[in-house]
Amino acid sequence: MFLRVLSRSLRQRWSRIVVAIIAVTMGAALVSAALSVASGMGEKVGRSLRAYGANLLIVPRSAAGMESTLDQTGLSILEQSELAAALTGYAPFLFAVAETGGQPVAIVGTWFDAVRTVSPWWQVDGAWIEKRDDRQRALIGVRAAEKLGLKAGNEVVLRYGDLERRFQVAGVVTTGGPEDGQVFVTLAAAQELAGQVGRVNLVQVSVLGAQRPLEAVATEIEAALPDAQVKSVRQVALAERALVDRVELLLGLISLVVLAAAALGVMATMTTAVLERRREIGLMKALGAAERRIAGLFLAEAAAIGLASGVLGYGLGFALAQAIGQSVFASAIALQAWVVPATVGTAMAVTLLASLLPVRRAVAVQPAVVLRGE
Repeated sequence: MFLRVLSRSLRQRWSRIVVAIIAVTMGAALVSAALSVASGMGEKVGRSLRAYGANLLIVPRSAAGMESTLDQTGLSILEQSELAAALTGYAPFLFAVAETGGQPVAIVGTWFDAVRTVSPWWQVDGAWIEKRDDRQRALIGVRAAEKLGLKAGNEVVLRYGDLERRFQVAGVVTTGGPEDGQVFVTLAAAQELAGQVGRVNLVQVSVLGAQRPLEAVATEIEAALPDAQVKSVRQVALAERALVDRVELLLGLISLVVLAAAALGVMATMTTAVLERRREIGLMKALGAAERRIAGLFLAEAAAIGLASGVLGYGLGFALAQAIGQSVFASAIALQAWVVPATVGTAMAVTLLASLLPVRRAVAVQPAVVLRGE
């Protein structure tokens, strides 16, 4: 009997029910989109910010109170073999000061394939050096090239102590930073020239901070490399976390506003239903219907609205999340199973809470008064 009354009530007021479903569906869609995007946003934002460079730097521990090995330039060094055992992806650097044409010049040895991953903003006019053991070619910063009068295709002679090596300039590097005044060769060539085979001064590491806190990663690296100190590039790390927090807050606030508007729509629909059915409610109470049964009838209608809105809202929200993912992150948003019950539960909670006041008015109907037409 209860289901028959509920079904008849929904059919008779289908136009108002549809309006309420549309209102709650919009709110549920935003909730679904927000949860879907937020679930993978941290990683996607982290990957986007990796274009701004490494967020962890590995350097030798300072000589104060600790033993450290120094190369001929006075720079502390790290053993490359220890790095290979502790890290999987990184860009090592070895710095030295050489001479060319009687002028001092900073030379930097590195792995250029790793640099292209860690520092993707580097612009090279010419060709990149692809092989890590290339000892014949070099890249030169744009300011150093102007100072030395060099360009791609020229030859540069680097002297370090008693050693002298000739390199062909493969390309000119532009970064807008100190790299513009340096000469770059492969790590193997720099180590050979400086007499520091198997050693480096600095290591840049790019870590997705959304997957694990940078502090935890730094602690693990320091535990594996007792002679190294790991420093986070604070500006990049803070920017990553702040951007994620702000976007999540924005999505949450928009969802709350739309859900509040949807709740008002449901409340108006249920209130109208109570006013239209006052005589029916009075008759039910006069025939002995308990107040909890009448309340249950209206709450069941609200739950039906919430269920339908939640299911529709999830589908619409997931489509919206895909559009956001493609336009903002240029990648798809992964399907998260837990978002379905979260969206449906939110929609049902909104409709049930919005129906509490109309339900109180329904159970407060006095049969004698409404049946007399007052």
